[in-house]
Parts: sequence; structure tokens; C-alpha cells
Amino acid sequence: MQSLIVKVSETGLTNTDLAAQSEPVPFVRARVADRQYRITKLQDFVDRAERLINARSRAYANVTPGGETGLLIETRRSIRNGKKTSVVREYAFDRGLFAELRETLKQAAIEKGQWGEIDRTEEDRGPDYSHLSVEELRERQAIFAETRAKLDALDAARSNTGLIEAAPGSVEQC
Repeated sequence: MQSLIVKVSETGLTNTDLAAQSEPVPFVRARVADRQYRITKLQDFVDRAERLINARSRAYANVTPGGETGLLIETRRSIRNGKKTSVVREYAFDRGLFAELRETLKQAAIEKGQWGEIDRTEEDRGPDYSHLSVEELRERQAIFAETRAKLDALDAARSNTGLIEAAPGSVEQC
């Protein structure tokens, strides 16, 4: 007969209690199978990462260059010179956090069905006039209005003539 070793944790739960709580749930019924749950978890990670970045930007505001971005991570190194020891703080770009954040945003776009889509709104906006002054914009608006009026008059004149094009180059009166 085997003896069962049962340890009581700080919370008062035994190993058996903990094992009973960690019974595997079938994947189909698990929350991880729910798209909205996954998106919520991805959003939670992005929110936490942003809080970390904001906290770092405040903590490292005096570190130059880049401390105010919140994308630096601090490491401390001990340097010994004989019996003398000094601690040096080094700051570097946090590639791990940045990569995880980028991958999380990619996964969220995949979950939402937006990964690989082309943003048509960028193409449909027309020309960029942000570099023009107010006077230049007004001048262009006047030119566009004048051109539109001429085109409308031309279209109206064509529709009032009663001509029908029968063949290329020949016209008959109705």
C-alpha cells in the first residue's frame, strides 16, 4: 500500500484540492476556444503593456536619449576595480516587449479578420492638400467650381441638342 503525502499550502488547500481544481477542461468547452475571450485577453495584454510603457516613460523621463518613450529597459551592472565596486545603469531598447506588442496586435487583427486587408479609405481620400495654405486652397476650390460649372453647361448643351450618334462620324437629327 502506497502512502499519500499531502502538504498543506499557505491557503489551506491540500495537493488533492489543488489537483481537483486543475482538472483539464475539454478544448471545445474551454474559454480559449471563444474568439471574443481571446480578443479580450489580447486587449488586456495591450493595455498592460501600455501601462508599463507609460510608467517607464515617467520613471526614465530624465534618461537621454529615449527615456520619455517608455521603450527602454534598465539593467544594472556591477563593476569592480580592486576593492572598489560601483553600479552602472544601462538603458537599452526593450525589443522583447516591442516584439510581443507587435505580435499581439497582429494576432488581434487576425482574430478580427482584418489581417491582410487593404485599407481602401487611404486610396479613396483623393489628393493630399495638407501642404497648401488657406489662400491656395480657396484658389483651387474656385478653379474646381468653375470647371464643374463649365462641365455641367457642356453636359446640358449636349442633352438639349436632340442629336443621336448613329455611327462613328455620322449624326442624324431626331
